[in-house]
Amino acid sequence: MPSALGYVRGPLVIPQTAQMRLIWQLANTVASNVLHAIVPDDFHWTQTDVDDVFNGITASPGWALIAPLLATTTTLLGIEIKDLRAANLAGIPSSAPEDAGTGGDNALPDQLAILASLKTAQAGRSFRGRVYIPGWTVLASNPVGVPTGDAVTAALGFVTSVAAAMAVKNFELAIGHRGHALYVSPATGLNVPAELAGSVVVTSITVPGRKFETQRRRT
Repeated sequence: MPSALGYVRGPLVIPQTAQMRLIWQLANTVASNVLHAIVPDDFHWTQTDVDDVFNGITASPGWALIAPLLATTTTLLGIEIKDLRAANLAGIPSSAPEDAGTGGDNALPDQLAILASLKTAQAGRSFRGRVYIPGWTVLASNPVGVPTGDAVTAALGFVTSVAAAMAVKNFELAIGHRGHALYVSPATGLNVPAELAGSVVVTSITVPGRKFETQRRRT
């Protein structure tokens, strides 16, 4: 039973939007990051397009930065792109070769991640996003358990390179959200107007790097 205020039942459909999952094999589990992108109305991608995006990620400067700080037990298995412009369309998984970390076999616990924040030009929680980057080696942590400067730089470079690989196919990294019906805010007692599903372009990617975050949700 959905609990979100104003939740609209039914399959997720967001105009002009695709979903992309980055799929990771960690030491003891599989994890994924879910991203959204605004896509051209007339674009219909193929297996080649999906593989081009994944190859663009693993050949990018961002991957070159992050791979030496990921444990050898960490592998970026692939991506899956799913068209959200209509209901119940199947995702297309990449078939290009996976790529693994090269930072040694002393891995931090699977649940520890470095957080990248995605912001748009609009205010509010529905216009911000988070990317939890997992799979780090102990080399990514300083003696007091805080991400090193190199790890913060690598996390930022990686997410930036993911956005650049998407942009080659005219995908714009975005924050996508489900629509909701009118509801009364429990905090203010005021009506919150209904809102259609949509996506807003990401204008800023930052990595605060103040601590390792704990992300327990998996695939």
